[in-house]
Amino acid sequence: MTTPTVSRSFAQPFTSAIPCAAIVGLPPYQSAGAWRHHHNRNDWLRSSFWADIGRQLETDGYDMLFVADALAMARGHDGTTNAVISQGAKGGIYLDPVSVMSAVAAVTSRIRLGCTISTSFLPPYDIARRMATLHQLSGGRAAWNIVTSAYDAEAENMGYPGLAPKAERYRIADQVTTDVLDIWQTFPEASLLMDHETGQFADPTAIQPTTQRIGPLTLPGDVQGARPMLLQAGASPTGLDFAAHWADATFMVAANGEQARHIRADLRSKAARAGRNPDEITTLLAVQPIVAPTQKAAEENLQDYKDRIDPYLAWQDLAAVFRADPDAWQLDDDAEEFLRAQRGATGAEGFENIVAEVVAQGAKTIGALAVAGGIAQFRPVLVGDPSTVARQMLDLVEDQATDGFMITSTVVPESLQDFAPVIQLLQESRVEANHATG
Repeated sequence: MTTPTVSRSFAQPFTSAIPCAAIVGLPPYQSAGAWRHHHNRNDWLRSSFWADIGRQLETDGYDMLFVADALAMARGHDGTTNAVISQGAKGGIYLDPVSVMSAVAAVTSRIRLGCTISTSFLPPYDIARRMATLHQLSGGRAAWNIVTSAYDAEAENMGYPGLAPKAERYRIADQVTTDVLDIWQTFPEASLLMDHETGQFADPTAIQPTTQRIGPLTLPGDVQGARPMLLQAGASPTGLDFAAHWADATFMVAANGEQARHIRADLRSKAARAGRNPDEITTLLAVQPIVAPTQKAAEENLQDYKDRIDPYLAWQDLAAVFRADPDAWQLDDDAEEFLRAQRGATGAEGFENIVAEVVAQGAKTIGALAVAGGIAQFRPVLVGDPSTVARQMLDLVEDQATDGFMITSTVVPESLQDFAPVIQLLQESRVEANHATG
């Protein structure tokens, strides 16, 4: 993929030595039926839910709250939404992330606010303006997760006949990202003077359209010189090329530390070839921690979560993701054969590679694969007391598998709160390491 050469503007980096972001998805959280867990809050359609989550995460030391998005309800193999919405499968419910994060911004002051917006349908000016507004309202905490969308239903909902081919979507994403960055710079915050003595409101010479005659923006695109952070989560070769050129931080999904280390090394190599310092990109590996005061309690919690997963419902969820007919397969069918048959159906090459790794690690049947997906969506599961989980995470950082972490949750907000002591231990370990080397 050929990417344009543009002058890079500045985004404020994470301040934590080992950043920890929290992803809060709507039902089913991790698996079909998880919304029925008696400790899961189900008032996610109300701003009070998001305000409470934002305040708690900020208090607990999380660096970012991230909300995913899609512009269509997921379809099953029959092209309808019936199975997805009837059982609460993944992809059934999405809220507009910018609206959600505006509610969080009002009650927080430090946590970053990660919003997903697709480049495939909206004009660059609209994206730039929405993110700049959140950036200003939050005092410089907005982060744009750049996606290209994955399903025809999203295109159809936005007035298009279908989704463009992947290469074309990424070509458009390159141009849209270039334009958004340029648009943010059409109204520098420093040009907003509001000088009462001279009567000059702003410096018009600094507030000008882009070279493409877009803008200027109707509000400043930066806060104290820093634009919104750029996020990216693509794990395919094309997605990694895009992240290497644009991303300030990447959400990395891998089945284990070894796979994560290879992905991170590939990303850093691509960034260097693109003329960037690889250290400019912060990788956040998605993990599912199960944390309790003792190892025994954590293992009991994990078993409880597993016992609550109905293998058949989990299979229905997995079948919906892979656009497979759930009645055409049995729980004891071969998982590798299933994956071969459905390759490419999800629209996410990187995700399918991760599932393949889970199969290679021992999930030999469809039932076993479905349960593995149900507990952690195929991400590494870290189980133990706070010190044990912190040590596992430090090992991943020291093994160069990641720079930080994207924390997923089994029970919201309980499992995110359980993880809070680990954050403290991670930061203390970095302070101690700096003292030891200083």
